[in-house]
Amino acid sequence: MYLNVEGVSKSIKGIQVLDNISFGVPKSSGTILRGPNGSGKTMLLRAISGLIKIDSGKVFIDGKQVLFGQKLPESIGVLIETPGFINSYTGFQNLHYLASINQHVSDSAIDHYLEKMNMLKYKDVKVSKYSLGMRQRLGIVQAFMEKQRLILLDEPTNGLDISGVKLFNNLVKSAVSQGSTVLIATHDIAGIDLPSFNTIYLENGKLKAGGSRAS
Repeated sequence: MYLNVEGVSKSIKGIQVLDNISFGVPKSSGTILRGPNGSGKTMLLRAISGLIKIDSGKVFIDGKQVLFGQKLPESIGVLIETPGFINSYTGFQNLHYLASINQHVSDSAIDHYLEKMNMLKYKDVKVSKYSLGMRQRLGIVQAFMEKQRLILLDEPTNGLDISGVKLFNNLVKSAVSQGSTVLIATHDIAGIDLPSFNTIYLENGKLKAGGSRAS
């Protein structure tokens, strides 16, 4: 397994938000984490990303344990909750700034991924002028543009129209075919067409029995 979650639990103010969660995602594959709003999906992605301190359990990415407050294992793309960008920057400037941190992405590669989400024509528009759907598309580009080996996505189709969801499906399929491992958390799989993905279910902080392919 490329991603291993082992017995992860987390409580906040006496409320159990994650209860002994265990699952794995094989390398170069995809899994959909499905559950209603408030089921703990976002909190679980935060735990996997090392953004919160868990009460018990362990998370491993490519065999390396993820620990709160320490640097994440390399090559992880993350989109959790609403994408945060600098409003006074253009879409391209935001992506260029983020790409400069690891220096793994050329300007032409940024343009390539913008085109995949039909955002190239808006690259020089300030993010303050973007709609919710445009911001979401930009966030998706940010998560994929460095060809990360693990990509974590929280409600990635939120705000997307039908054409945007189709572009997203194609981008995810392409990433997996090129070796990425993808975990998508969502409450609504309408329009998500990823038949090779396994689906797991989260409710009230607990994984439910059963699994299926997403279609």
